[in-house]
Amino acid sequence: MQNKMFKFRLSQQQKQLLNSKAKALNMNSTQFLIKYIESSNINVKTNNKKDLKELIWNINKIGTNINQLAHSLNYSIQMEKLDSYNYKNLINKLIIIENQLDSILDKEF
Repeated sequence: MQNKMFKFRLSQQQKQLLNSKAKALNMNSTQFLIKYIESSNINVKTNNKKDLKELIWNINKIGTNINQLAHSLNYSIQMEKLDSYNYKNLINKLIIIENQLDSILDKEF
């Protein structure tokens, strides 16, 4: 991997702060910034409204499909075309999918 140079401006006070924090860890400022970037747990959220609208639309569509599957499972159990064990197993899988979709939405908002 080839290293690329990246330049940016800091105030004198910011530069002194960067240097002092790096020095406290026995690093130079470049090493400190690289380590900070790699270890940062900052969640970057999209501000693109178009992408967000598309994500919401897709999740709603998936939710509709899950509801249709749940309805079909309930109908199948009523018509005795599905045994209780398989019914519970499939319902649990739908619940897992629903929870995963909820967590995706929680991360975005």
